[in-house]
Amino acid sequence: MCPGMPLAIRMLHTMLGSLINCFAWKLQNGDRDIDQPLRAIPFRVNKV
Repeated sequence: MCPGMPLAIRMLHTMLGSLINCFAWKLQNGDRDIDQPLRAIPFRVNKV
């Protein structure tokens, strides 16, 4: 086993979290409708 493995595992989590945080996330159809109240179970506004 590599002696640097524990450090690599810690750095992997930090690097992945940083990439997810700094990525420019965009939805396909623009912004989502934020007029809906926050619920534990999401419901669709538009019927499929």
